[in-house]
Amino acid sequence: MAANPQVTILIDNQEPPFKGVIFYGTAELEHEDAAAKRVPIFARYMPPERAEQMAHGLARRFEPVIVRVKPEKVISYDYSKG
Repeated sequence: MAANPQVTILIDNQEPPFKGVIFYGTAELEHEDAAAKRVPIFARYMPPERAEQMAHGLARRFEPVIVRVKPEKVISYDYSKG
């Protein structure tokens, strides 16, 4: 992404009902305080103390980075509607 910031993100269901969304856009990599910035993201899905442990634990194993995507085109689909 540093060399080519153009990205595509696909979020979909692998099983029926087949629904999804595709984002085309430009990515920006953010390294400054990335581990600390991950804590509130993780806290949406787990208790705050666990979120902090996870964010900093991952940062010890992998270089933390936040990827921000500016969507330029969004396509959704829903094959359950026939």
